[in-house]
Amino acid sequence: MLLSVGCFTANTLLLKYLGSIRGVDFSLALLTRALLGVVIVFFFFNSRRPLEMRAAITDPRLVLRGLLGVAGTAAFYWTVPELGAGKATLIGTTYALFGTLFAAIFLRERLSRGRVAALLTAFAGIALLTGSDMSGGAVFGFAELVALAGALSAGWVVGLIRQLTTRYSNSTIYFSQCFWIGLTVAPLACFRSAWPGWEGVGFLAVGAVAAGYGQIALVQGFRHLEVATGSSIQMGLPVMASLGGFLLFGESFSLLQIAGAALTLLGTWRVVTAKH
Repeated sequence: MLLSVGCFTANTLLLKYLGSIRGVDFSLALLTRALLGVVIVFFFFNSRRPLEMRAAITDPRLVLRGLLGVAGTAAFYWTVPELGAGKATLIGTTYALFGTLFAAIFLRERLSRGRVAALLTAFAGIALLTGSDMSGGAVFGFAELVALAGALSAGWVVGLIRQLTTRYSNSTIYFSQCFWIGLTVAPLACFRSAWPGWEGVGFLAVGAVAAGYGQIALVQGFRHLEVATGSSIQMGLPVMASLGGFLLFGESFSLLQIAGAALTLLGTWRVVTAKH
């Protein structure tokens, strides 16, 4: 699970570098992740159940999972250069909150009073985190809206995956995301992206491999750890991304944003670790 956090952190910081410093369009990074993700599924994503590629294209639930994966991943890839690695990752982590709400509404999972209190705490933190800029002034722009929409999509995916794992293998579910990302962003990447140079291609490949191996490590971690333990370790991702953004790119937070980030992390951690 720690390897997963490290891989996702590396991918996030590379996205910030490629988008903000080198001017690489986010669609090219997405396409690279999708293509290398398919390679990883074929050669490294071990599963007891078979890879069902046709189902990923024809089953409406897998198609929906793929399209929601496009929305959530694209939102994250676009907002990292816009908001910074730390803030984008903090907002993206809130997918666990939306996933919990969707599970309560559509899967009839019970919400304890402790989880409701944790949800309210986290959403109050989101309001502080997204409602002020680095100087403490009030702001809620388009980038913050896109980041929240991406977290909402990812939260919906969590509920879908809970249903899909009873029928399909992890490799099939992950392949559906890679396939639909590649199919959707390929035209955008071809028309919007200039050749980033061989160095840029290398950075894109490293980020894509890091994201793919982060996904594999995440799955493996949850096979051997309790959900509460694994989810607690995953809370290190926004902390590491924020630290990396500060050290490498000079990103900073206002006092209100720090308070909001702390409340968001605390509430999210309590939501994913609470008994239910």
